[in-house]
Amino acid sequence: MNFFAEKEYTLTFINNTCFVAPGTGKPVHTNRPFHGLVFYPAGISIFVFEKFGEYKVCENSVFYIPKGSSYRVNPDGAGKGCYAINFDLAENINEKPFVLPIKNHSKAENLFASAQRIWNSKKLDKRLKCRSIFYDILSLICSESLSAYVPDGKKEKLQNAVEYIHESYLSQEISVETLAQMSDMSSTYFRVLFKEIYGVSPIKYINGLKISHAKELIMSDMYPMHEISKLSGFNDDCYFRRVFKSETSLSPNEYKKSRKNGS
Repeated sequence: MNFFAEKEYTLTFINNTCFVAPGTGKPVHTNRPFHGLVFYPAGISIFVFEKFGEYKVCENSVFYIPKGSSYRVNPDGAGKGCYAINFDLAENINEKPFVLPIKNHSKAENLFASAQRIWNSKKLDKRLKCRSIFYDILSLICSESLSAYVPDGKKEKLQNAVEYIHESYLSQEISVETLAQMSDMSSTYFRVLFKEIYGVSPIKYINGLKISHAKELIMSDMYPMHEISKLSGFNDDCYFRRVFKSETSLSPNEYKKSRKNGS
């Protein structure tokens, strides 16, 4: 499963969104300055990376190109050309390229085309609107990634429990036993099925949501750290700090300092 479907990332900057017509664009790229998401509505392109090897991108696929990568591309079979969004993230990531065939390709093409059209309008709100579309694209990538790896029947078994998690993770302690009862299965099978679908244990998934919320509160600079702990669903400050460091490799105060320094 691609990394966008496994963790939340924060968009900091969109450099541009564009449409690359067939036969245009340079074939060789060195030390790419931004991350890229590319959508091919038709045809085939071959990307050969110095570090990662060869990737074949077919029609109705999204392709991720890592920041800092060097590669050459053969777009001879690209058909209708491709859409691209070049962007930067708050997080330092070191991930390989990935190709994701998109079932709902009409939605994907509409999103990329809308971003390109809005960007070219040069209106004052273009970055805000394109930012919104970017997150819609990430949402589609997550949904498509999950459906590619997990049968719909298994996802449906956990649907009520997952919705309950997202509605309640800030307001109350959620036990695996409660979630298993909601899903009409044993706690042991619930843990196994949850990890198969989401790649982490139920508790780690819940803690990930809490820490994501805590990050937002930390950067808002509106609350002292002990209040952030409670507002993020933790009843114990020591446990909050321990989970935060486990998720981010930084203490809450170190995280706040690193984000303010732009690192």
